[in-house]
Amino acid sequence: MLRLIKPDSAEGYDFRGRVFRCTGKYDKSIADFSKAIELAPYDAWLYFSRADAYAAKEDYPHAIADYGKVLEFNTDNLAGNADVYAARGLCHSKVGDYSKGIEDCRKGLQLDTNCVAALNNLAWLVATAPDAKLRDGEKAVQYANRACELSGWKNAYCLGTLAAAYAEVGNFDEAVKWEKKCILSGLPEKEMEQAHKELNLFEQKKPYHAEK
Repeated sequence: MLRLIKPDSAEGYDFRGRVFRCTGKYDKSIADFSKAIELAPYDAWLYFSRADAYAAKEDYPHAIADYGKVLEFNTDNLAGNADVYAARGLCHSKVGDYSKGIEDCRKGLQLDTNCVAALNNLAWLVATAPDAKLRDGEKAVQYANRACELSGWKNAYCLGTLAAAYAEVGNFDEAVKWEKKCILSGLPEKEMEQAHKELNLFEQKKPYHAEK
């Protein structure tokens, strides 16, 4: 059992919360981050940590709210907010608001044109949005390629996004190739199941679009 260095230490609760999050104990993680926030209520990155835990738990409304707190308090390192916008954008899509999701990812990219998360998430959303008016396959390929370049062509999520982007523009040979590379790179069980579903679609020469 992990012990805190000091009972009134925000740093201690933050550290233990990170460990709980990494081991999938999201409720305990959120409880520790919440205690840390009580002790240091203006520490932007404590909200970021808790937001990530909420997102991992698939509690997207609370994650969105906490990412908003980061943006409110983190005024000294605006470039660092690129990842925050990217994460919040993806959460917006998870609750069905792809328009807000795309808007957030674009804001992140404006703050840091080399932010892998913003590039990848924006590519994913404009490739797979359920509303055709929000999709832009050519831009998705552009963003996804850049995300893959910046991550050394080793990030499974970026490779899967590139596959979806190629499928959206009708290049199914490339879509199949990159989805297979994504699968070989390794993913958690739930994401691996989704990747195989996407591969099956691409092999049938069909793009992947999220459900409304």
